Amino acid sequence: MVRSIRANLPDAVRDHLIDAIPPSAADMTSESGSAIEAPQNVFQVRCLAHVLQLAVKEGITECSFVDTCFGTIRDILKKLVESMALNEELEGICKVLEVKFEQPVLDCVTRWNTSWSMVISAIHLRKPIEELLRCIHGRHEGYRSFSIGPDDRLAAPLDDSKWQALEEFCKFLTPVKAATMMMSGKSYPTFGMAVVVLELVSKNATSMINQAVARYTADFATAFKKNLNQYDS
Repeated sequence: MVRSIRANLPDAVRDHLIDAIPPSAADMTSESGSAIEAPQNVFQVRCLAHVLQLAVKEGITECSFVDTCFGTIRDILKKLVESMALNEELEGICKVLEVKFEQPVLDCVTRWNTSWSMVISAIHLRKPIEELLRCIHGRHEGYRSFSIGPDDRLAAPLDDSKWQALEEFCKFLTPVKAATMMMSGKSYPTFGMAVVVLELVSKNATSMINQAVARYTADFATAFKKNLNQYDS
């Protein structure tokens, strides 16, 4: 990744400057004999947040267990967001369990790395969600007419292994989320900053691969890193 960026940087800067300086300014400079100093140290990288997003998507796609867990929790949260009755019941259960109620967050393809935001939202609401689904699945009084029915697959309990997978996924994505925010257009990242941040993200993936206890964690991190490394070719 670093080698390819270094190789392409001079041409990219030259093209950027050609596009950035209007013809009238260039003509005026030639006529006056003065030179416009090129801002060589403010080359901005605008697409690296998207690179990280694609790597996350690849990791999810290539790891079937994580993909299944991710899809299930997305479907549950989607029901909770879309149904006012379910949402209000979840809020009531939060009060009983003394868990701070926060609106469930869904991922969005047009926003950088919202996968992390969705999973951490689900983890925070884990106990209330489990209690809500338990009451629905057990056909408790007052829990039989929601958009998630007692026999719905979404009412089935999520076992600990799936929650553990989501927690591992969240742990891996926390530094990726931080990197995404740093590389977003709002932060105006410089080239030097981008190289360092992406190198740290790559090392984080390698560390997860080497230290992973569960196979699915290693599979996800491997697919993520493989996709990231494509930009070093």
